[in-house]
Amino acid sequence: MKWIEVRAEYEESKDRLVSELVADAFFEAGVSGVAVYDGRIQETDDWAEGAGPEAGPPHVDGFFPEDHRWPERLAGLEERLAELKKRTGIRVALEHRRRDENEWAEAWKWHFHPMRIGNRFVVKPSWRWYPARPEDVIVEIDPGMAFGTGSHATTALCMMLLEKFVNGGETFMDVGTGSGILMIAAAKLGAKRLVGVDREPTAMEVARSNLIRNGIDPARFQLFVGNLLEGVSGSFDLVAANIITDAVVALVPQLPGVLEPGGRFICSGMIEKNTHRVEKEMKTYGLTILEMPAKDGWVAIAATR
Repeated sequence: MKWIEVRAEYEESKDRLVSELVADAFFEAGVSGVAVYDGRIQETDDWAEGAGPEAGPPHVDGFFPEDHRWPERLAGLEERLAELKKRTGIRVALEHRRRDENEWAEAWKWHFHPMRIGNRFVVKPSWRWYPARPEDVIVEIDPGMAFGTGSHATTALCMMLLEKFVNGGETFMDVGTGSGILMIAAAKLGAKRLVGVDREPTAMEVARSNLIRNGIDPARFQLFVGNLLEGVSGSFDLVAANIITDAVVALVPQLPGVLEPGGRFICSGMIEKNTHRVEKEMKTYGLTILEMPAKDGWVAIAATR
């Protein structure tokens, strides 16, 4: 398959939220996966041998499948970045080129390095070695064309909340599965049944591959292509959604039909100024907020029914 690689270069900034806002514009335009280089990555003792930051100006790379929709998606990205400039003054320059899938896979390897998230999780690409500690929970990810490597603040926040609320034996649903990273994290903490839904068929293929790569028995999980809860039945002890604000707001009214009484809902994808919209919906539909951790200007919410 051919892909359109879109690079968005922006000016250096002390505010790390700039890279996240540019990345969010990609997600809203329908890109399932991005690679972020913000110019401040530093090697640490937790990185594997040979891992290193990419040189060059800060940028976000995203990939559109080269189908009939890519010109429309590119136009949508340009529109969102123009709106971002109006709101914040951030200037972004776009360029794009065609790549085949093998080229894309090699490009990812320059961006994705092992990283520690929370107290126990270590997310690593399949092609890098990592000297694990006895207490580490290793999540091995090949992101393919899907969002979710742990490098985005929203993914990291969700994983930290899973570390806190998954005790073992839970049923778990992930809305907007992407690479499958949250399903893998929940499974490795002991969740017994896993369901994932994503609107992109490519993401489901990537998620399935990653779940199996991490030793998750296919009998434990189901994957559906659909929007939000489309195609999903049953009830769950824990529901997670790392998606954009509008999608979280649309999802909350559906939660009473799938979330067990006393169950937990974990969501992220909101910048701080938008959390009030989600809080309002949660209050309306009987959810009690437990905590709202923040990272790099992004917020996650853990709530209970």
